[in-house]
Amino acid sequence: MEIVIDRLTNKVAGLNVPATPLNIVIKAEDDIILSKTIEEVEEKYRLDEEGRQLYKINIVPVTLESGEIIETYEETTEPNSDPILEKKYVAKSVKLEDNPEVFSLEEIVNAKYKDILEASSNDYVIADIFVDENDLDLSDPQHSANTGYGILQLLPNGQAVTKLINQEAPASLFNLLEFDADPGVELYVNDIKFIENKATFTEPISSCTIKFLNTTNKPKMVRAYAIGY
Repeated sequence: MEIVIDRLTNKVAGLNVPATPLNIVIKAEDDIILSKTIEEVEEKYRLDEEGRQLYKINIVPVTLESGEIIETYEETTEPNSDPILEKKYVAKSVKLEDNPEVFSLEEIVNAKYKDILEASSNDYVIADIFVDENDLDLSDPQHSANTGYGILQLLPNGQAVTKLINQEAPASLFNLLEFDADPGVELYVNDIKFIENKATFTEPISSCTIKFLNTTNKPKMVRAYAIGY
């Protein structure tokens, strides 16, 4: 499933729909489970105990100390030009596939990486749904990339390194659970390269950086990664 996020609102713009430069595309499993409870406003005509519709009579505007103007009125079942509307907040459970527009980028990210982590044997995950300049150490002397909001394009034979990441626990073995990048981009934890989706240290480390290295002579895009440990 491709989940299209509006860059301006960080809300879902659609599922499996064409994206534009104003969108971020998140790839997730088709069976991703995401639901939440929202409150919807329902307007209904007020009825009396016998189910008859009520109307306003003797309407008098009242100005409160705040300057707000409200109405006071009596109620009648006799037809009048002013039926009484009641607003009620109703709790409703919604799913991503049915109401994608009510879900935020953060909710999508949490659900996606929760699923990825649960499908692995790892306890923790280092992940980024879309790598951009906010995640990178732009002062790295070897930095060679075009960046922007949700954009990381490595220049030919270029590299980019994230800011220091403090881990939840020390680890010596890191597993690559997801890597969405153009062919020719290698991934490292510190200076240890992932080989067959694993990066192994001789001693546990408690913090790290993630390095992206373009091994080709053409620009390459990096989008997302997930590393378990």
